[in-house]
Order: sequence, then C-alpha cells, then structure tokens
Amino acid sequence: MNARSFWLYTVLRILFFLVPFGILMLLPIGREFYWLSAIFAA
Repeated sequence: MNARSFWLYTVLRILFFLVPFGILMLLPIGREFYWLSAIFAA
C-alpha cells in the first residue's frame, strides 16, 4: 500500500469517527453519555 492511499484511509477513518460523534454531541444525551457516544462512534 502506498503512502497516498494510507493517508486517504486515515483521513476517512477519522471523519467516520468524528461525524457520528459530533452529531451525538449536539444531543443532550450525547453530552451526558459522552463515553457511550465515543463507543458508538468507534
């Protein structure tokens, strides 16, 4: 695997984690159970 596809995969992986995590953080239950949100997002 070359470096370019590795970085692309890494960036996509981070985005797939941050997007659901960010949505859950907007909800009150997401802020209360931030550790649970992190598990679901991962």
